[in-house]
Amino acid sequence: MGKHKISLRQAILVPFAVIVLVVVSTFAILWNYDYERLAKKQGERVTQIMSTLIEDRVKALLQEPYMLSELSASYISQKNLFVQQDLKEIQDYELSVYKTLALSLPQIATISYGDENGNFAGIRLNNDNSYNLMLKDRRTQDKLIIYQGEDTDSEVISEFDGYDPRKRPWYTQAQSRTQEKWSDIYVNYDEKREATISTLVRIYDKSGKFTGVMCYDVSLEGLNEYLESQVQNNKGLIYIVDKNWNLIAQSTEDTQLNAEEASSTELISALKSNLPAIKESSEYFGALKILPDHIIRKEINNKINFMHVSQVGELGSLNWKIVILLPETELMGTMKAKQISLIILGVFITVLGSVIGLLIINSIIAPMTKSVSGASEISEGKYGIHIKSKKTIIKETSELLSAFNKMSDKLKEYFEKIKRKEEEYRTLVENVNNSIFSVAPDGSILSVNNVFEATTGWSRENIVGKHFSNIFKEQKHIDYFEERFAKVKENKERITFPYNFMGNDKNQRAYIIDFIPLLNENGELLRILGSTTDITELDKAQKEIRYLHEKEKERLQKLIREKSSELSQAMKEIMEMEKFASLGSLVSGVAHEINTPLGVAVSAASYMENTNSRTQELLQSGQMTKSEFIKYIDSMNETSFILNNNLRRAAELVKSFKQMAVNQSNEQKISFNFNGFLQTLLINLKHEYKNTGIQFVIDCDKDLLINSYPGAYSQIFTNLIMNSIIHAFPGKEGIIKIVIYTDADDITVQYSDNGKGIEKENLDKIFEPFFTTNRSGGGSGLGLSIVYNIVTAQLGGKITCESTLGSGTLFCIKIPIISEDKTYDKGLE
Repeated sequence: MGKHKISLRQAILVPFAVIVLVVVSTFAILWNYDYERLAKKQGERVTQIMSTLIEDRVKALLQEPYMLSELSASYISQKNLFVQQDLKEIQDYELSVYKTLALSLPQIATISYGDENGNFAGIRLNNDNSYNLMLKDRRTQDKLIIYQGEDTDSEVISEFDGYDPRKRPWYTQAQSRTQEKWSDIYVNYDEKREATISTLVRIYDKSGKFTGVMCYDVSLEGLNEYLESQVQNNKGLIYIVDKNWNLIAQSTEDTQLNAEEASSTELISALKSNLPAIKESSEYFGALKILPDHIIRKEINNKINFMHVSQVGELGSLNWKIVILLPETELMGTMKAKQISLIILGVFITVLGSVIGLLIINSIIAPMTKSVSGASEISEGKYGIHIKSKKTIIKETSELLSAFNKMSDKLKEYFEKIKRKEEEYRTLVENVNNSIFSVAPDGSILSVNNVFEATTGWSRENIVGKHFSNIFKEQKHIDYFEERFAKVKENKERITFPYNFMGNDKNQRAYIIDFIPLLNENGELLRILGSTTDITELDKAQKEIRYLHEKEKERLQKLIREKSSELSQAMKEIMEMEKFASLGSLVSGVAHEINTPLGVAVSAASYMENTNSRTQELLQSGQMTKSEFIKYIDSMNETSFILNNNLRRAAELVKSFKQMAVNQSNEQKISFNFNGFLQTLLINLKHEYKNTGIQFVIDCDKDLLINSYPGAYSQIFTNLIMNSIIHAFPGKEGIIKIVIYTDADDITVQYSDNGKGIEKENLDKIFEPFFTTNRSGGGSGLGLSIVYNIVTAQLGGKITCESTLGSGTLFCIKIPIISEDKTYDKGLE
């Protein structure tokens, strides 16, 4: 076998002939199998997709009216529309629903309502998108009247005496079958007499009493039209049956009802249908104990059909099945005939190609043989070889010869370029500023450049071929380099390392050295390239930069410490000024409050003085009568009462202010009644809100006694209340609520207002110093910052804020009952 070799002609023709025979035979054998498999796959896929789409759409066609029926029933019940003297409001509501949803829910034929009083109101949609009002109430003298338009002013189409919705199938089933969602199929009472199913949604009053039924009617004719629209393109068949295989709807025309006049309709069994496809498919599925969930491929009505039956769930009591039949001929079309034609054409082309191949084989072999000969010469180094051959009509052969000749020329050109590149590379290496050298795996130096010679003092004639350790005089340098050389050999990865070297000028210089391994295609080490970069000047510059950086860093740190100290002192002074500004505002308010009772007291005293003078004159002149004297005594009593009351009021205000002033300036812990503290605070702040509609609600145990800093709490509540008065109530009306409660560990304060709230982007900033949204109005932005510092620093507590724009703001403060003693100033710091 090794000595006997076949010719190129035999190597091409024999396999070619075998392949042609195998391909033709295999294609002919597998064609029928491929067609069956393709037809089955295509049919099952299309049928399954169509079945799923139709099942989902039928569910939607029925579920959407039921959900709307429930919403309508809920609306009528909530609005008590059924208690009106007539059904005018229900009639208007049904019409508004229809006009809103008619285009999106065309399956709804009628929206109607019937009640226990025998009244009925319905809106019917026509094919031209017009509406008919169907009505029976006191306005129609208990007749069922169907109008041409939407209201009672339009023309009457027909009248029916004795109509009682309570006797209709949809009403009686709603009363007796409370768990069912849909009525049985029945015929409408109107002049159209259409077969219909209706939603069964019961309406109850607030006491739970049954008052009526809300219905959304779905016409079976509408289902027929929908099914017909789904098979217009593929000539298939779709029909819907109930659990007993009675026909509900189908995509082709056929009589379904036995008695159109009956109120409880009898349906035709699919087993007795006039359409053979329906009859045969229903007989097949009806004989099965369990319906298959996969696609069935079966001959029905003398045609191969793909069939699928699906159980429509989630429809309450309907329990319908959807059956789909798609003819295979409609799905595959003329594919079979086309495949036969393709087979014949393929065989013809194969034979023709074989003949042509035999004719051109010789013109292919000759250039290939010459190319092999020319390639052998090139392998021997004879570049620029050209193959001469006769012209051929075969493009590939011609291109092969042309490409070979071009390749030969390119190889010659490339090798000449490589030689020039080697010379350029050598020139570059020799003139670069870095020392460059190469070392064999055994450590012997293979090559060096001019810079290497100048740096080390070794000429290439004296160093090439010697071990690199000869360059160094001290053993520690030899060990240093051998360690890194061994690392490159072991890991076969590039390394970079620093090295200080004494140059020929006897000066110490710093270098960065790179060892780069060169590997062959098998990953074996060929040599190691070395490069040294002199970084002596760069190293000096970096040290100088580090020194300047450290100096500048020290200067900036000192400046930061000085400025931080100044800022801290300024903050402390600002907060102290804010504290006394609050006390000053309190003094101003109390002075204003005291002015009123003192003014009244002065007026009363002046009146008493004038009255006493007149009375004294009358007594001295002897003109005083008894009645005048009694009048004088009564006047003095009344004036004394007014004088005492106003002086007492002024004394209470002074006492309250004195207590609050003591609290504001008190920096030590004391025990105080929290409820009384809040009441006193509100009295002293009354001047800020007395001319507004702001109300305060205090929820605090009257006996709550705490041991803490009253001045701190006064600052907290004063800032919070003023913040609400200024920012929360632009209309100067609202409610401020303060809730205080305690547990074993903490006292919790919930301060809230129902004002305009805080914008979401500002919530995270409100406790920051100097943040204010009222800068133009004189706001300092320190109020809530002071509150935060007092709560967290002095009282050791926590404060959070929640706010909804337009609804109000809530501050929640939680402070430990037992905390370490701190002075008020420390708390502010």
